[in-house]
Amino acid sequence: MADRTNCFFGTGFFAFFFGIFFLTLLIQQDNAISASKQECSIERVTYTRNITDRENMVRCDCGKNCWLDEGTCGKVFLSTKGIINQMALPDVKDSNLGFECTFQEKRCKEVLRSLALEKVKQETQPYIDLMDSNSTIDCYVLDGNVYLDNTFDSGLFIAITIVFTLFLCCCAGIGCCMCCDERTSSSSTSHMV
Repeated sequence: MADRTNCFFGTGFFAFFFGIFFLTLLIQQDNAISASKQECSIERVTYTRNITDRENMVRCDCGKNCWLDEGTCGKVFLSTKGIINQMALPDVKDSNLGFECTFQEKRCKEVLRSLALEKVKQETQPYIDLMDSNSTIDCYVLDGNVYLDNTFDSGLFIAITIVFTLFLCCCAGIGCCMCCDERTSSSSTSHMV
């Protein structure tokens, strides 16, 4: 009996944390569906040009308990219906992460500054080229913020939904078996008396 109780609580505990993960994905899916696709014009693009360009640098992680204000940063400013010259965020699925830049270096441990500067330039260069040619790009608007991408892996979401449903069914099945065993054992005990 104790083994089944432990199994039930272990499965319930695992299902609870899996459920939290599932709800997070569900919220991301809702954001992906709620974001509206629009045409945006690129107003300006800024990026860290050299190691003395403090205006275009952000804080980055350089190891255990170490933060530097030398992380590279690229910003793409977009305009669309009702939104003028606003910095674009990278992706709708990351809408709750609080980005300071469109492209930003998060970890700067053991990364040469010259390589980091080259990377941010490569990330922003396509947007500079599009801005110079007065081209528009697809963007996504959600809650007054502008995003460059709206990626969501629907296959992963479906797979996780199926697995979560199976876990709930297993938990329900284990619970029913435990209740039936308790009734059977209590009725057999009462018949013996």
